[in-house]
Amino acid sequence: MSKDLNYMEKYSKSLFGHSISLASLISTSLEIEFSESNELNSACLDTAILILSSTNSLKNNESYPFITMKKLESSFIIISSLMSLSEE
Repeated sequence: MSKDLNYMEKYSKSLFGHSISLASLISTSLEIEFSESNELNSACLDTAILILSSTNSLKNNESYPFITMKKLESSFIIISSLMSLSEE
């Protein structure tokens, strides 16, 4: 395995962990009546969109399925936590 590919796999695992932490923070903020900033929610959505757009360059290259999968999972985790903010 090349050094760059190994670095990219570690980066994608780190990105996945950070997105889970961010999603849990957003979801928990609803339970403790902590009003989250609209700027924070907008930044989270922008980050998820950037992650999704960066996977387009890797989709054509079939040699990075693990990295593409982790990036897609990370973006959808962030988006799903933002979906819980809607009023019931």
